[in-house]
Amino acid sequence: MTRYHLLGLAVLIASPGLAQSADNDLKPVAEIKLNATVSALLPSKDGKHIYFMNKSDGKIQRIDVARKALDATDVELVEGAESFALSPDGKTIYVSASPNGHNAYSGSDKEVGKIQVIDVEKMAVTSTFSMKFDPFEIAATDDGKVYAAGGSNQHTKLAVIDVKKKSIVGDVGGLYMKSNMRMTPDGKRLYCSSNGLSPGSMNGTWLGEKGKPGMSHGAGGGPFDITPDGKFVVFQSGMVSRLGKSPTEDLKEAGKVKPNLGFALDVGAKTVWLATREGELQKVSYPDFELQETFVLPKRAYQLYLHPKTKLLFAALDNKKDRGINDTGGVGNIAIFELKMKD
Repeated sequence: MTRYHLLGLAVLIASPGLAQSADNDLKPVAEIKLNATVSALLPSKDGKHIYFMNKSDGKIQRIDVARKALDATDVELVEGAESFALSPDGKTIYVSASPNGHNAYSGSDKEVGKIQVIDVEKMAVTSTFSMKFDPFEIAATDDGKVYAAGGSNQHTKLAVIDVKKKSIVGDVGGLYMKSNMRMTPDGKRLYCSSNGLSPGSMNGTWLGEKGKPGMSHGAGGGPFDITPDGKFVVFQSGMVSRLGKSPTEDLKEAGKVKPNLGFALDVGAKTVWLATREGELQKVSYPDFELQETFVLPKRAYQLYLHPKTKLLFAALDNKKDRGINDTGGVGNIAIFELKMKD
């Protein structure tokens, strides 16, 4: 049987529910010194780099996977940069900014937002433009369209921004302010999850539908991610939903995991890695989401990315130990752990 082990570690766990000992403490093989807040870890199309937003220093930076080190090239961000997205073809990075922040009662006429366009090959800004809309999170397609979830005025919209026209050209439905948003890997669907509402909910927008986009609805709420194979949604609350082949089959509850701050998936190894609020790294079977092993990270992680070829696990760590349960971010370094296959 093939399984994972973490390089240099003796894993002595009698039961996943037992308290942890020093034998399963994780030690990184490299660490990128930042002392910063990191927003997302997104891989380049060729797998040579991992891009991230350094929100503390206002930069887009990238990690050289082969060297396990920070690349010298970076891009300065516009004021108020908050979210970024990589086009599916890997050629363009889009950054959204809200210089005035977000306000539930400001009025739409006072919203201010910006979009910054970055050429990935040149690592250079090619365009920056403003609009009367303050995006909270964004997703992008290969044809120059950016989809943005509004951040202000409670009942807002999922706006469609044409980068070539430098303007909003429409919307694909209403949202509650500060909804989290992700696009499926094939670029054909958008999913938005409410924040600040009880009970929470999730909506799916099927962009491939002819005419008006198809819509799907399900339970949820709060931050989430979509598995790289496009089959499941994993919420930070711990709920797991299955993505269906049609709107009527979509967003059906498929399981539960421990509440987490981030996850990474290795489809080939049928393994999910979860970063818990308590500073653990859980190994979970896929696609049935059953706990297999529990490890202890040096510090709590709030972003994870598993490089499928090298089996390197990149984790953004939080230096602070006493953050509240609803504080999902952090300030710290990026640690790199090496995973190896063992027969």
